[in-house]
Amino acid sequence: MTGHLTSAHYSDLLRFARRQTRRAADAEDLLQEALIVALRARRLPVGENRAWFRGVIRNLATMQARTAARRIRREQQMPLPDSEDDVAVSDVLAFAATLTPRLRIVMLLAIAGHNRPEIRSA
Repeated sequence: MTGHLTSAHYSDLLRFARRQTRRAADAEDLLQEALIVALRARRLPVGENRAWFRGVIRNLATMQARTAARRIRREQQMPLPDSEDDVAVSDVLAFAATLTPRLRIVMLLAIAGHNRPEIRSA
């Protein structure tokens, strides 16, 4: 086995990553993240490091699954309004009136859809 990551090695690792994820579309991202870990550790995912690299893929997949499960639990605990109409404009304006002038500007810019750099420059 050579010390290079060949297309055959990559395909094999991608198949392994697909078995570790619930969705095949996530396998490519999982493999790319594992390759970043390998580069930082200065280890090629071939030869004697192959088992180590597969462990990295397994660990990353496990962490991603845990994160997804926690996100789902958080989202289920947070009641969301059925539609945007449930929040009256008068309620938003009443809340804005309680804020300092600077915070009121930030809030109104955020509601209008501006991103952080745009708000920061305002």
